[in-house]
Amino acid sequence: MRSITNYAGIWANNSKEVVYFTAQGLDGSQTFTQTYPKDAPPASKTRYFWSVVVVDGSDYKVIPNSLNRYLLNKQSPLKPNDDGSLTLAFAIATIAPAVAAPTCLYTYQIDRTKVVDSQTIDFRMRDGTVYRNVLQHKCTGLPFNGFVYRVQTDEICDNLQSIRVLQTNDICLLGAFTKLPTPPAGTMK
Repeated sequence: MRSITNYAGIWANNSKEVVYFTAQGLDGSQTFTQTYPKDAPPASKTRYFWSVVVVDGSDYKVIPNSLNRYLLNKQSPLKPNDDGSLTLAFAIATIAPAVAAPTCLYTYQIDRTKVVDSQTIDFRMRDGTVYRNVLQHKCTGLPFNGFVYRVQTDEICDNLQSIRVLQTNDICLLGAFTKLPTPPAGTMK
């Protein structure tokens, strides 16, 4: 949903703020690379943050893969080349094995959320069940600024959707949801 929304410009992203590579034969049948010289890494091209997300061309959803990696950004553990340059590669190396369906929470059943730390959010449901989500990477500013998320349907799903940290606008991808044991009464406020 975020990709569609940004592409439509609802959040006022203009050509100075965002670059979309579309309608250029990027069909996934070959490997695509982006190489940045040592003296011009991706962060030097942006004012606040950078990220690369690969989505399918029909639904604009992230593409499942065996690494469960859906985003590259300033928080990704990227390894520079021997000469100091950085190459980002996008390819389908093998046919991905079947994966379990994502765990999705109905947003109307979420009573409240609690940010545990920069990589962990607890979602308390109306029935008292708590689902913990460990984000795919640490999300700087999350414990201090809170977050928002947008959904296309009435669900938020693990490993497929992102959150945006308020004030810093950092985008962080959800990891897997884990159902926590029922906490003693009054421990999650």
